[in-house]
Amino acid sequence: MRICVYGSSSDRTPKVPVLGSSSLSLPRALSEVYTDAAFHLGQLVAKGGHVLVNGGGRNGVMGAMNDGAKSANGQIVAVIHERFVVDSGVAYHDVDEMVVCGGDDLQRRKKMLMDRSDCLIVAPGGLGTLDEFCEVLCNLQLSFVNMPVAILNTNGFYDDLLRHIKKCKEQGLLMHDINDLVYVAKTPEDALEYLSNASMAEKQDLYQQKRVRPRFWICSLAIISLVELGIIGYLLRKRA
Repeated sequence: MRICVYGSSSDRTPKVPVLGSSSLSLPRALSEVYTDAAFHLGQLVAKGGHVLVNGGGRNGVMGAMNDGAKSANGQIVAVIHERFVVDSGVAYHDVDEMVVCGGDDLQRRKKMLMDRSDCLIVAPGGLGTLDEFCEVLCNLQLSFVNMPVAILNTNGFYDDLLRHIKKCKEQGLLMHDINDLVYVAKTPEDALEYLSNASMAEKQDLYQQKRVRPRFWICSLAIISLVELGIIGYLLRKRA
């Protein structure tokens, strides 16, 4: 699978206290739970033989997942805006394919990310990630996009957002429940298992459709042939 992952590319990605631990008992008082989970996700994607697709950043969650994928000899496709390459120098350079796009905004980049992906994971991130996530939600709701989407809810990062979206549904502002559109995963393993199962189910559906369609057309042609024979027979009898 070609797995696109949205996530923070900020070098100020926050550190979160380790739950159930104290700073006195740990060499590191804080654990980088978001980047740790992202690194592990990158490793799992690579070990599963999948292609990691993302925005090509070298910092934050995005950089960590790229490091994880490369540590397991994985393949990375980066889609990055020319502004971040030319002006910022924040691109992750150890990738297998670097796609640089232009434009006055990020719309072309977002479309390229989706076009190069079979499924999607939304990891913790800031405004850019929220923008991408909300756009995907809208497209899913309107059936413009049809791909499995999982939220990697590391350390409950998206709990408040999910509650707000559910509130929108309860108050009649959304057509679908959030759980009908995306899968909420607590761990990278959970997210990848869902995507693998969803992808397999989609392939089985396509296989069934391919089996049914020939039968449909054969039956249709047979019925048409019978009708034509009946008409020809009627005309011949009438002429006789």
